[in-house]
Amino acid sequence: LREELNVGISIERIVDAQVDTYGSRGEYSLNLFYKAHLISGIPQPSGEIREVEWFEIDRLPNLTYKSTQSVLSNLAQASA
Repeated sequence: LREELNVGISIERIVDAQVDTYGSRGEYSLNLFYKAHLISGIPQPSGEIREVEWFEIDRLPNLTYKSTQSVLSNLAQASA
């Protein structure tokens, strides 16, 4: 996150790990999901990131990666 968003974080725990595919050739990606806390900086896009936004857990936009959508949907249901 330091490289992509110019922020420092503290990782509390791993939440999930899932395999997903991306790109036109369906290349595989291992996605690791952590519960983390922002400890320094203000998130700003850099490198491959175009924009950064905060969303309420129960008001998330549609996401490209199925694994990310699944993990965040499960977290939203658990926090309801």
